[in-house]
Amino acid sequence: MAATIKDIARETGLGYATISAYLNGTNVRPKNKELIEAAIQKLGYVRNEYARGLKTVSYTHLRAH
Repeated sequence: MAATIKDIARETGLGYATISAYLNGTNVRPKNKELIEAAIQKLGYVRNEYARGLKTVSYTHLRAH
C-alpha cells in the first residue's frame, strides 16, 4: 500500500498539518523540513494527484451541455 501523509506524520512525530503545509509549499522549520524529506525518501511517498483533485474539487473541467 502507498505511503500517506499520515504515515509521514507517524514516522516524523510531526502533526498532519505540518506535513500538509510542507507538501503545499508553506514554509516549515528547517529541522522539520529535514525530518519530512527523510521520511518521504524512506517511505517512498508519492503525491496522488488524482486524489488531490477530488479533494480540492476543481470545476474548471465541467461544462454545461
